[in-house]
Amino acid sequence: MDSKKHTEFTQSPTAISRQVGGEFSTFNGWASGATIEMVPDKRNVPKWLGADWPEGHYSTVTFELTGQPNKTLLVVSSRVSLKIFAGSQRRLDQMVLG
Repeated sequence: MDSKKHTEFTQSPTAISRQVGGEFSTFNGWASGATIEMVPDKRNVPKWLGADWPEGHYSTVTFELTGQPNKTLLVVSSRVSLKIFAGSQRRLDQMVLG
């Protein structure tokens, strides 16, 4: 993840450490967490939470990139508490998709 590119994509201030264990914050501080696994240009696994989520309810997301002829395949998988999923998904869609 890259702070500048993420900020440009989301139109929201972002601070991202590119190290395993490094912290990040995005969407004006609404989402924050840390990177728990990273293989540069192949795999990134952050653990994060929303500012209004119940304490201890984190989401773990896996981003996997696979090079293919003339393109890159991005596979995203997520683990999140069902208690927070519905409301948070609506807010994230609004922030990312406008």
